[in-house]
Amino acid sequence: MKSKIVLLSALSLAFATSCKKDDEKTTTIIKNDVVLKEHSVTPNFLKLESDFSNASVYTLFTSEDQFKDSPNYVFGALADGTGLLKNADGTYTMLVNTEANYAITRITLDATFKPIKGEYILNSDATANTAMCSATMVTPQEHGFGPLYLSGGEWGGASKNVFSVNPYKSASEASVGKVLANFGQWSVENAVVLNKNAYPGKTVAVIGDDDSDIAGGQVAMYLSNTTGDVENGKLYGMKVANAVVEKDIKEGAS
Repeated sequence: MKSKIVLLSALSLAFATSCKKDDEKTTTIIKNDVVLKEHSVTPNFLKLESDFSNASVYTLFTSEDQFKDSPNYVFGALADGTGLLKNADGTYTMLVNTEANYAITRITLDATFKPIKGEYILNSDATANTAMCSATMVTPQEHGFGPLYLSGGEWGGASKNVFSVNPYKSASEASVGKVLANFGQWSVENAVVLNKNAYPGKTVAVIGDDDSDIAGGQVAMYLSNTTGDVENGKLYGMKVANAVVEKDIKEGAS
């Protein structure tokens, strides 16, 4: 049996159970301080249909909210890619791409999951006014290295690349960005690093291109034979033989 952690409601406990043999079990009790509740001054506008009757939706923060530890911070527009890390002190670090202001913002949440601080760690100077689209939070548990945040530069600017961001970088360096040259130059929708068990000892990422031009919509793969190497690997493109091009289809034909 694989380890399993179940998150229960406010101030409850999560239980992780593992078995070496069918008759030999160990149970670890993990304290959970997360309180699931509304934290934003903005009302929740989402309507849940009957098919989602067992789900709950809470608004954590919006551009209307003022955070205790950063009262002058304003959350940007068009939230997209997001990654979440739990810190050693029980707090949480959340990175969010804000497409409309070409930036990446970092939100600190306390142990109860209440947002308490916001700051930009990558701004429009660093991204050359390129919109930050989807993202992948790379972690040692899932990918075998990290933490590292990979963000796709998609539209609007001069740096359509995959950006590599240290989730804990100083906000004073928000105007300094780093792109991964060997991931190629595309209208990057996302760059997804595969699980560490997919190809042990290697680093593999699948990159999606979202360009609307005739050469757009490509899929690429970055491959390195070293775990955690995102700079020295090789880039491969996918080629489909005998593909049907939508614009070549005549009206009335299939």
